[in-house]
Amino acid sequence: MPNTPRKRVKKPSAPEFIRVSEAARVLDVNRNTLYRGIDAGLIPAVKVGRVYRIPSAWLEAAKTGLPC
Repeated sequence: MPNTPRKRVKKPSAPEFIRVSEAARVLDVNRNTLYRGIDAGLIPAVKVGRVYRIPSAWLEAAKTGLPC
């Protein structure tokens, strides 16, 4: 069998979604504050099973103070 080059898969530099607890730590707020924002529809989130994940793009915008 001839040697064929393998395709390289690029790994993302940052995860696409992060846990609520990680976002709370980065934003220096209580995680319950984030859950209230998710329930009110102010914070975008995806429910995976029983847990929520927050888009890392939203977190970056929130850290810089841009309107989300």
